[in-house]
Amino acid sequence: MDVGSLTIFGTLTWNIARRDLSIRALYILVENGGKFEIGTESNPMELDATIYIKTPPNWDPRNSEGWEGLGYHPTIGSRFLAGTSGSTIKIHGR
Repeated sequence: MDVGSLTIFGTLTWNIARRDLSIRALYILVENGGKFEIGTESNPMELDATIYIKTPPNWDPRNSEGWEGLGYHPTIGSRFLAGTSGSTIKIHGR
């Protein structure tokens, strides 16, 4: 999957039985009690997989404070995997 940004309100569960899965996004945000889960403690993701946080177009790291546009969240900023209050992110594997 290659998207501008990914916001999860429900549950996104990674398929740990498929090799070479990837998510490419400017940011991934889990909100409002949502869940992002990759594997479990007893059944971790062992196959090749990638979460890639892209660089926004025209992004200047010397002036990233206050940068706004595609891939920018007003309270978190840019280039992140994050969750808001009440959300869950669980990543198990290599």
